[in-house]
Amino acid sequence: MTTDDDQTWLDLLAGRAVPGADPQLAREAAALRDGMQRYRLAVPTAGARAADERLQRLLTRAREAGVLPAPDADADPRPAASSAPKAAPRPPARGAALAQPRRWPAVVLGLGLALGGMAWWGLQPAPSSSPPPYVLRGDGVLQRMSADAAAARTERDALLRQLRALGFEADAYEQLGRPGIDLELAQPLTAAQQAALADLGIAPGTGPQLRIEFAPRQP
Repeated sequence: MTTDDDQTWLDLLAGRAVPGADPQLAREAAALRDGMQRYRLAVPTAGARAADERLQRLLTRAREAGVLPAPDADADPRPAASSAPKAAPRPPARGAALAQPRRWPAVVLGLGLALGGMAWWGLQPAPSSSPPPYVLRGDGVLQRMSADAAAARTERDALLRQLRALGFEADAYEQLGRPGIDLELAQPLTAAQQAALADLGIAPGTGPQLRIEFAPRQP
């Protein structure tokens, strides 16, 4: 990649128009720019230490993917003490700078795509821990699946207590291994009663009675 290519890449990454730019280069720059703009680094509650650990994990993944070179294990990071004067650096041979590939655009692209992937993963919804909804199984019958018979009775008893605490007339029953509730509904329901049932996830229907069953899943 030449110096002109580097400048084109930077201009595209900054969102500036570059007439005549290579379409593939423009698409890569747009993808990287979009990923970096979408990414929002959440400050961890653990402070700087957690942020540093996250950065180290990202750098490790980049090295494993070949985007960054592996660190030299034999190199000593401490400067060697010497009283001899340092020799002036030798100028590179003519054409040597052009022969070396410019890898930093690939490094930036790899890190940007990794950050974009992390942002996309963070936007995925977490598995829901709420109970399954009630399903209409017939005229005036709602049903909810439960893990087993014990869980079905526990969920039935909890809902029964809630309904009675809200002032509804409700009685427990069990039929064919399915615990349930017979719920009496005044006609018409008041706005407060409709709101209370909605908060419980119960659609009252149009009749004066409602049966709510808790069906254990078959082993």
